[in-house]
Amino acid sequence: MNLSVTTKDTSVATDDEMAAITAAVQAYLLEEQEQVSSDLSASQALSPWAVANRHQAIGSGDSHDASDNQRWSKGKLWGRAFALAISLAVASLLPGGLSAQAADKQIRVCLSSSLQKVDLDFPDGGSVYTVADGTLVGKIAPQSAWNLSLARSTTKGNSTIVFNGKSSRDKIAPAATIAKVAFIPSTGSFFGTTNDSNQLVLPLLAPAKKGGVTASSSVIDASQGYIAVPDQVTDPADGREPSSAPLIGVNGKLYRGAVVLRPTTKTDSSGISDTTGINLINVLDLEDYLLSVVPSEVPSLWPKEVLKAQAIAARSYAVANFGKHKSEGYDVKATVDDQVYRGVVAESAETNAAVAATSGLVLKNGNKVISAFFHSTSGGSTEVSENVWGKPLPYLKSVVDYDDAAPQFTWRKTITSQALAKALLGSAPDNQLLGVLVIGRHPGDSQRVRDILVVGQNSARIIAGTELRRLFNLPSTQFSLFQSDSSYIFSGRGYGHGLGLSQWGAKALADNGYNAEQILSYYYKDVTIEPLAQEGAI
Repeated sequence: MNLSVTTKDTSVATDDEMAAITAAVQAYLLEEQEQVSSDLSASQALSPWAVANRHQAIGSGDSHDASDNQRWSKGKLWGRAFALAISLAVASLLPGGLSAQAADKQIRVCLSSSLQKVDLDFPDGGSVYTVADGTLVGKIAPQSAWNLSLARSTTKGNSTIVFNGKSSRDKIAPAATIAKVAFIPSTGSFFGTTNDSNQLVLPLLAPAKKGGVTASSSVIDASQGYIAVPDQVTDPADGREPSSAPLIGVNGKLYRGAVVLRPTTKTDSSGISDTTGINLINVLDLEDYLLSVVPSEVPSLWPKEVLKAQAIAARSYAVANFGKHKSEGYDVKATVDDQVYRGVVAESAETNAAVAATSGLVLKNGNKVISAFFHSTSGGSTEVSENVWGKPLPYLKSVVDYDDAAPQFTWRKTITSQALAKALLGSAPDNQLLGVLVIGRHPGDSQRVRDILVVGQNSARIIAGTELRRLFNLPSTQFSLFQSDSSYIFSGRGYGHGLGLSQWGAKALADNGYNAEQILSYYYKDVTIEPLAQEGAI
């Protein structure tokens, strides 16, 4: 027999279902939980998450007080953060997006986009669930490693993710042989066997519907993808060493939290959707995220007041940008597009201490958390936001910087006329580059380049300074330009967009006795440092 799963007409979780998610995970935590009473059978008609809520209500009542939290944190297979990870993954489906309660604790970080292949490692084992309804589809053995690949079908809408173990010891227990988080399944195995397997094939789209009726009830709702959650070993009775934190390996790097495998889809003219790739999204506690961001952004051996200032700025930026990429299923990217995030390998004792010392503290302007932009080196003075983003922000003003010790306080880069012509005018052989001229600068002390005129033999165009910087990987748009033989020389100052906190300037201030609060108050105007949990924080 196949596993029978009733699929709802909508992929959006209801408020009742959302409220039951935490209870669902908590129910799974209790390994010794007794068989649910026969009263539960009447709840089979409810949604999976609602059934899970019944499990929890029968087991421990409706309250979730401090004692519940303590018991929750001692769960053998999950830590508190990963129960919340499931909650966050499904919270993204709600009409209002993230709730304030979830948003001030969790963050979704896109590690990679539209991948065809992924490597996942589970040092302590783990589990794989559907994001849409919390169905447990497989329990992964400890110390196992997997190659995940997107397998496209000749029939649109039938693409799958294939888990292949890298060795014979890499096993996934079929769903029918283990406890369910959210519902009680019918008998039999969804995978056709009750033995451990080193391959798992998972669908990637919701079941097709005809006339509002699901075509096949045995196909789980995978429209939101899957979430892989590592185990936390708290009791070494099974022979494994206790783990300080559950970790999951992604393409050779270890990360805290859980990883969502979210399909990217494309719909053709006939309305049929198919999967084009997989987005890897790391779901983890906000404070755990900062443990990697701070040392990825500033050297961990810098003065501790700089590290604390960076931690507060990075936390503020993250909170202010919750939901920034909501349509893609995540909040921020793991690159300089948002904040650099490299996983556990970046963490250090010094920056961990800075994050702990500033736990929960954010910068606010007008009782709202600010998007606290920061950069490496301003080149003598920071910039105003209207000259970079085109929108004035009251807390981002130009100030004199003290970053002259920075390696890229001044810089020079030479680019050949041929390379400029190819990038700016195209590859036509007769369109010779005649000149590149700066024709507009932003006002202010920095005099950053706004517009550049590119003149060719047969054409001319105006390009923004920010676009030229992107094309040729220039450190900043604060430069002068002159020609030398068959090349153009860019002579500039600073590294980055110049907004907000200057990291090298902050180091100079800390070296001269400034504390974190004074550093932040210098680079961000009309702001207060307050706990995130206070009313109006989000």
